[in-house]
Amino acid sequence: MVKYLKSDEEVLKDIAQAAKDLRVEDLIPYLKAAEDWDKNNRDEFDDVHPAEQRQKTSFN
Repeated sequence: MVKYLKSDEEVLKDIAQAAKDLRVEDLIPYLKAAEDWDKNNRDEFDDVHPAEQRQKTSFN
């Protein structure tokens, strides 16, 4: 069996400390990049919404 380097409790402490150390200024570049990606990666299907009711086709 593989032995992990850190226990679950140690990992949770590390995550909690990283969350405390995180500043809004650290996130701004990521938010801007996400906005740019969203603007530049739109395609012709982005504004297509599924029809609520499908139309039936009749054959004569």
